[in-house]
Amino acid sequence: MVPNSFTALANGFLFADGARHSLRPRSFRSCLVLRADTHCNSHDRREFYRVCQLLGVETDACLRENASGIRGMYLESSVARSGDSILSVPLSSCLRDDEPPEWLSKAICDVDDSSSQWATRLAACLLDAKLRSNDIGDEGRDRWLSMLPTNSWLRASLPIHWPPNVLSTAKCQALELAVDSAYFTRSYAVMDLTRGLKDELIETSHYSEEDLTLLANDALDVVQTRTCGVSVPSKDSPVRLLAPVFDFFNHGSKTFPGPGCPNAGFKVEEDCLVVRATKDIFESEEVLISYGDSAETTWRCLLNYGYLPGYDDEDERNTVELVVDGVRASIGAGSVPFELAVAAAKACAEEEGAVFNDDDNPLSAKAVYRIADRARAEAEDLLVDLKGIVESLETDEHVEKHSRRLVQGFRESQSEVLASWSSSLRAFGDTLE
Repeated sequence: MVPNSFTALANGFLFADGARHSLRPRSFRSCLVLRADTHCNSHDRREFYRVCQLLGVETDACLRENASGIRGMYLESSVARSGDSILSVPLSSCLRDDEPPEWLSKAICDVDDSSSQWATRLAACLLDAKLRSNDIGDEGRDRWLSMLPTNSWLRASLPIHWPPNVLSTAKCQALELAVDSAYFTRSYAVMDLTRGLKDELIETSHYSEEDLTLLANDALDVVQTRTCGVSVPSKDSPVRLLAPVFDFFNHGSKTFPGPGCPNAGFKVEEDCLVVRATKDIFESEEVLISYGDSAETTWRCLLNYGYLPGYDDEDERNTVELVVDGVRASIGAGSVPFELAVAAAKACAEEEGAVFNDDDNPLSAKAVYRIADRARAEAEDLLVDLKGIVESLETDEHVEKHSRRLVQGFRESQSEVLASWSSSLRAFGDTLE
């Protein structure tokens, strides 16, 4: 459908009426370019159910791999009606940020319940569980932890660990700025955790400073990619959990009805984290939940979870940065940022020896074509010698292959969005002639 008009909104964006093309609903992770749970150690159904048995998890779903090798939770029973329980995990089997180990409190005088420190507290819980497992033999938790993606795979997946030359090759300023911000935030968490670990492991001389830093970062990677937030009675703020088995549920896109959208939700009921169907789910169908805003836009999904989603090129959440006549903005399906329209209109006027006034309509055919042509040029530039550029990157052993492919997939995705958006915008420009 060709957009037939643009309406100016108060937030400074111009949205195309009727610009929502035929969107293809797709599972958020069934279409992944790459996923952190791919290429992990395989575990058969017996191992999965053993973990559930040891940790007191009740479930009507089972962990499986699809044809692409991506793991997910699939319904085992014949049908789950809306409201039926699919999974129940005792809170006592979860790691909670409101129950940090004593050694963290000793090492950090100002540790508290503030939301800003929840990742540090939860990472400390995970580290403590790993340290104590040798002492108390928590078989269920050990088995669950062994089913998670490897530490090296997570390091390769998450942009916060990428060398500067790899990150810059992604050509996304928003991603680079977000990584910079996350890096400084994480550095404080790593400092706190290593300080606590030094005290806890004071008699274990074979742990170097580098070892402790790596342990802290590995724990924070797991926390970053597998935590859920829930409301718990008697708690004023959300509690963050690392919930065994629950963390194997994949994310569904809530924008579309039908296949690929969430079909289940979760909350705390009494002393358990419970997943219930929100619509009828049938045998062998994947159970999907929503990860919320942290999984919106491709670059945020890559930043927070270390994989590329299967967003449709014309999905409005699949935004891409574009610079037009010195102005940078994020563009998405069916919309033109107001500042880009004005920048293009001013440039067109200047080329004609005229002056663009604030009261003028910026969406002339010439301005629209100018923006569309810039988007098309950027789409093509993203693909120029892409394979050669990516393969030439000098990287260490952790990111040599996987992060390169993520960068390549990311640029290909951004190029597709720009090309699709350019075509739609040019079609709109034709109606203005």
